[in-house]
Amino acid sequence: MAARILYGKELRERIIEDLAEGIAASRRARMILATLQAGESPDIDQYARAIADLAAKIGAEVRPVRMPAEVGEKEFFEKIRALNGDPSVTGLLVFSPLPAHLSKEMVSLAVRRSKDVEARTGLIQLDQDIREVIAPPTALAAVLLAEQAGPVAGKEAVVIGRSDVVGK
Repeated sequence: MAARILYGKELRERIIEDLAEGIAASRRARMILATLQAGESPDIDQYARAIADLAAKIGAEVRPVRMPAEVGEKEFFEKIRALNGDPSVTGLLVFSPLPAHLSKEMVSLAVRRSKDVEARTGLIQLDQDIREVIAPPTALAAVLLAEQAGPVAGKEAVVIGRSDVVGK
């Protein structure tokens, strides 16, 4: 079988539409994503704007929290604990890269699993269906996109991209 390039634009639009419908039908008053950033970064700022735009499309709210790069470890983890404990916050995203004095691994472990929108806090068992767990969004999108082309069992795929979550 010949190689085939899969494009995700149509899938992305359908997912956005499904999310908007799901949020509108939800009994919850608001869906709020808290974002936590330590330091300044044009790349993170661009990503944050994209997240805010997407949230507006689906009817969710973004609550950005920015701390200085020199923030102490204790203060940073106290902020994570506060956001974890805030019942109005439905999801938490900690932007990376983090300043060198903050451990990415410890930060990942500090985010409450039920609020971890990047699924960095838990491992997925190999025999679990990725749609039945809180899965890393990029990995889930790749699976959904591959399924558009037909059954994926026994297929080989190459995903081109790189981030702290995918491509390393």
